[in-house]
Amino acid sequence: MKGAPGTDYRPPLPLNDKQSDGCVLLPSSDAAESKTQPNAQAKHRTKSKMTHVVIIGGGPAGIACAQGLAKQLKASDKTEVVVLEKSAYFYHVIGAPRAYVEAEYANKMFIPYDDAIPKHAAGYVRVMRAVATGISADRSEVSYRMIGSDDKESATTQTLGFDYLVLAMGSTYTVPIKQDSSNYARSTTEAQLQEVRSQVEKANKILVVGGGSVGCEVAGEIKAKYPTKTVTILDAQNKLVASNNLRDKFNLYLNLALDKLDVKVILGERLIERLDD
Repeated sequence: MKGAPGTDYRPPLPLNDKQSDGCVLLPSSDAAESKTQPNAQAKHRTKSKMTHVVIIGGGPAGIACAQGLAKQLKASDKTEVVVLEKSAYFYHVIGAPRAYVEAEYANKMFIPYDDAIPKHAAGYVRVMRAVATGISADRSEVSYRMIGSDDKESATTQTLGFDYLVLAMGSTYTVPIKQDSSNYARSTTEAQLQEVRSQVEKANKILVVGGGSVGCEVAGEIKAKYPTKTVTILDAQNKLVASNNLRDKFNLYLNLALDKLDVKVILGERLIERLDD
């Protein structure tokens, strides 16, 4: 939304390989022990044994890690990488504030995984639609259930062995800023976004509780779309986005942008009682 403060909402996929920096693999006990073996034995293990890497979570960190491995690995490395992801698409959560006011933008938030993994690596790096249900460190196994095209979990629990395990489950947040952790259907998320848009459209006065980055973006998007509505940010801290330890210059620009949009800001106050869900 032109004039609204916030981040670049352009969807990230296909992600570039540079975003894989900082990916950390957690080795199984067997893999850790192999590092203490003599070189000849370690080489023998590499040649005779397929190495399995399991990544739990297909969000920004998980996919970036898989792409980084796809870039570095070759088929001759005898390494298989499997990403367990519950959704059939990458959900571009950072664009949620704009989707609260633009129905067309909501369609851009659901990005298929088809092009996430380079075609040359498709034989040994793949995304599997499944939800992890448990981890056995002793057996170096992940328990999971497949998710079908009907968005339902299979009743059958399967296991996947690993030499290295990457935990990239991300975080949870209030629906619909993030998806329901137990509902994997795109239609459910779309319906929740539409409900928010309808409520925003009908309201004349809107109170945004919390002046963090998300609260400021939501307030800015609403006010930019509906200039005649009264939009107020309420935060208990003495400045906006207080917990991010940002420079004073950032807060100056943020306040100027919100002031230009005529977003009202109340600081140092909090709600007397919790609002009903």
